[in-house]
Amino acid sequence: DLLAVQGTLKSLLQHHSSKASILLCSAFFIVQLSHPYMTTGKTIALTRRTLVGKVMSLLFNMLSRLVIIFLPRSKRLLISCLQLYPIANRSDLPTFLNLQCTLLWFLIHTIPCNGKAADRIHQDGIHILVNMNGYTKGARNELFALRPAPIQAMWLGYPGTSGALFMDYIITDQETSPAEVAEQYSEKLAYMPHTFFIGDHANMFPHLKKKAVIDFKSNGHIYDNRIVLNGIDLKAFLDSLPDVKIVKMKCPDGGDNADSSNTALNMPVIPMNTIAEAVIEMINRGQIQITINGFSISNGLATTQINNKAATGEEVPRTIIVTTRSQYGLPEDAIVYCNFNQLYKIDPSTLQMWANILKRVPNSVLWLLRFPAVGEPNIQQYAQNMGLPQNRIIFSPVAPKEEHVRRGQLADVCLDTPLCNGHTTGMDVLWAGTPMVTMPGETLASRVAASQLTCLGCLELIAKNRQEYEDIAVKLGTDLEYLKKIRGKVWKQRISSPLFNTKQYTMELERLYLQMWEHYAAGNKPDHMIKPVEVTESA
Repeated sequence: DLLAVQGTLKSLLQHHSSKASILLCSAFFIVQLSHPYMTTGKTIALTRRTLVGKVMSLLFNMLSRLVIIFLPRSKRLLISCLQLYPIANRSDLPTFLNLQCTLLWFLIHTIPCNGKAADRIHQDGIHILVNMNGYTKGARNELFALRPAPIQAMWLGYPGTSGALFMDYIITDQETSPAEVAEQYSEKLAYMPHTFFIGDHANMFPHLKKKAVIDFKSNGHIYDNRIVLNGIDLKAFLDSLPDVKIVKMKCPDGGDNADSSNTALNMPVIPMNTIAEAVIEMINRGQIQITINGFSISNGLATTQINNKAATGEEVPRTIIVTTRSQYGLPEDAIVYCNFNQLYKIDPSTLQMWANILKRVPNSVLWLLRFPAVGEPNIQQYAQNMGLPQNRIIFSPVAPKEEHVRRGQLADVCLDTPLCNGHTTGMDVLWAGTPMVTMPGETLASRVAASQLTCLGCLELIAKNRQEYEDIAVKLGTDLEYLKKIRGKVWKQRISSPLFNTKQYTMELERLYLQMWEHYAAGNKPDHMIKPVEVTESA
């Protein structure tokens, strides 16, 4: 039966069985070549730069953007992006890349023969060939099986081992792939200092670094996620308004718990006045945009109509964007738990944990996506069988990227899927400032969220077992002061921690590539690199 399981779904094996079978299962998919198409050995010419080739199938998605962002800052590396499929709109490429240094862009799709494509890679003198597809859509693993480069590594795209002898390294980290489970991997472990995962959210969505809220139906309690305003020009807009007050949000420093030393963040609050009423009326009437004091204020549901490139994350929105719970049918007075993953990641045991949490937090709902829509009735039926009425689970359609990230601010807590975590989705919700509760398992796919939270400095959100997972979520849903502290901590740490620091990540990844090449050039076989060298931005 395991042979019938698609590669990307093998991560959904139960925890107790996955450790023993994952490497064996992966190996079934590999054709072992007794005589590779070509051997490089020491025949590759040493150049002034180490050449890194990154093979990927899609352009204009998050992974390809990350490849472009992570260009070398020194003269010791040169990145070559090997594109497997045609670019839909070549005219958009210069705008999208916005490069500050030379980028070699080799379109492998022009060479359909794997042997000839491997020849080209070899002739170009690539030192390190990086596989960003694994067994996902569009992969051409045959290229790697032919061994066109002396060092071949897995990175980001596929959440697990390749099971292939022709892949030398997997770029990971200590939390995601502990050294004691190295036998799960056919590759040698190459550790990043903090987390191997990364998101370019700070550059794509800088308008979400700050927010203001409208004091709506607060009854004396200021909520930071009922009616939210974001924008590049937010400060200038607020300066134009009368009676804006600043509320200090207590937030612990990046320690292990919410009781560590506290600092305060300033949150602007717009009182209920004619300006606030105009904003609320815009939302209630479904208007696309209004103007207040010369500033364009836009409905958060209308970003596609206003600027499609801003909606997809290719450009930064230039208006003040309003996001409200009412736009998504979320109750104003409830605790909103969310999960924005594809529904296949929700197994019955996970749904049972979530049902237990909702029962222990009576004034709460669970916010999911129709991802896909055909899964909604199945989830609702399972939930009703567990004793939850239908109105306790609220579904929304999948949204464009910017709206998807921004609306995560409306939730109080994200409940991660333990078997296969939210990876990019986890980064999305953390950039929105929403705490995420996770429970790491044994597989790489089940430990990414814990790696992200460890890098963020929020260890109190990582559960050791199912009961602790439920208890953490319930405490956040019933102790509003604790929830406020944790939300403040996540909001602060996403800026100050390394999690979204692409500049630091780039330097650390560069150091790891050079470490791989220096190890090879010294005549050594691939070996675990589990003592990462941390690089600071000033280095």
